[in-house]
Amino acid sequence: MSHFLKPFLSLLVLLVAQSSAGSQSIRLEAYGDSLTAGFVSQTNVTNVPSIKPISVMLSKMMMFHLSNDLKYVAPYSRKDLSWFHHVATEVAKNYEIAGFLNFAVPKHHSYHLPGQVSRAGATKDRTIAFFFVGHNDLLQNYNEPSDIAKEFMANISAAAKKWDSLHEGSTLYLLPVGSIHQVFKILSGYVWYETDQGQYQCEDSWQKLFVYARWYHELYKQGRLESVLEPRIAAMNQSLRSYPHQWESKRQNEVVYVPQMENITYLPEYFAVDCFHLSAKGQHEMGELLLRELKF
Repeated sequence: MSHFLKPFLSLLVLLVAQSSAGSQSIRLEAYGDSLTAGFVSQTNVTNVPSIKPISVMLSKMMMFHLSNDLKYVAPYSRKDLSWFHHVATEVAKNYEIAGFLNFAVPKHHSYHLPGQVSRAGATKDRTIAFFFVGHNDLLQNYNEPSDIAKEFMANISAAAKKWDSLHEGSTLYLLPVGSIHQVFKILSGYVWYETDQGQYQCEDSWQKLFVYARWYHELYKQGRLESVLEPRIAAMNQSLRSYPHQWESKRQNEVVYVPQMENITYLPEYFAVDCFHLSAKGQHEMGELLLRELKF
């Protein structure tokens, strides 16, 4: 080979290597509960054109609560409307996506998280993952805030360590537990459907129609919802905030807490007809806020 050609070929190899490194694909993963599963996000409390589809939804949900069979609520888990789907769609505009996988399941607690992670399997792809869970841990839970946070973080830690063993050179984002009590403040008295025969308010959604919100509403009527939930959520989020500092330096992946997500705005149009879960609009806004905090 000519000695004039060798430097050229060396430079070509270097450029190809740099180009390949720069175009490395990214995999995205989400783990959590109904909020990440896009549960009932196809509805919006500010725009309910007909009560009929809501009646069908309620019938399906009743069958779900009686049987615990997810097939009844599968049509209402709209992962394609979730904040995670919006994040993945936006990231795909600038990066090659190896895949985006949403393992969230309605009704799941933090203790379900290790199982969700196990289902993801191992990958060599650089991954950006999200844990957004804990809301169901609060339901009918009168334990001390510190005890709730301790059990919650034991589950988060187990899931994070499992996730770490399945990835390399990747980042896990921990999202704070949402301020559920704020939702009831914003939507109290809100009329989401009205005819000559009567009207439906968020109180009807909480107390009569969507049974998973009933306990929270009872506390709200008693004037105790904030005093019960706020210290528990604060303890859980403080534990999440501290966790990255405890992450062993020898581990091959990074863990990041996103404190900015504690400051999500609560507006009526951000909520679904159950006056509890996020609408497609709320999911979109959450995704937008999170996108501003991601680092590549």
